[in-house]
Amino acid sequence: LQDVYDTWYYKYDDIMTARSKGEYDWQELLNGDYLPKVEKTVKSMESKTYAAPIVYCLYNECDNGTWFGESVKDDNPDNKYGVWCDYNDKGKDNFNLAWKQTYDLVKGINKSALIGGPGFCDFDLYELEYFLSFCKENKIRLSGPALGRPRKDDSDRKQVYLDGVDRIEVERSFSLAKRCYG
Repeated sequence: LQDVYDTWYYKYDDIMTARSKGEYDWQELLNGDYLPKVEKTVKSMESKTYAAPIVYCLYNECDNGTWFGESVKDDNPDNKYGVWCDYNDKGKDNFNLAWKQTYDLVKGINKSALIGGPGFCDFDLYELEYFLSFCKENKIRLSGPALGRPRKDDSDRKQVYLDGVDRIEVERSFSLAKRCYG
């Protein structure tokens, strides 16, 4: 759904400029800009004849810190904004709150909407477990996982396999997993 924005990473320059001035508020971005776009998109898609098989990915690469991370001062002269975004525990909590708000909005429009994701930047066992714990505590049901970007480099098949095994074990503990890897 974030593809409603025409820049990568979604509103990056606007967000980083606001962060550099100490004026960025992720909740304000969510309520004032993103959620209205989500509502419009979901309502539009629901009116299409092919609406049934759509799986909504509410956020893409949310763990890069841009939208939800904490602003950290950066004295590196190559950083034109003077800040960077740390996806720390506060960032994870911010993201989880945003996820719940967006999930509730989509489900409010269509209670049978399929929701997958989020599309994390990479596989991180602890981030995945943290997110799935939040989902379980808040009765959020994912329809199809897009929970980590597969590696583009095929050179380390063993690590890819082990990441998959770890992911499935975490998902199994939350009853969201397929039962084998491969």
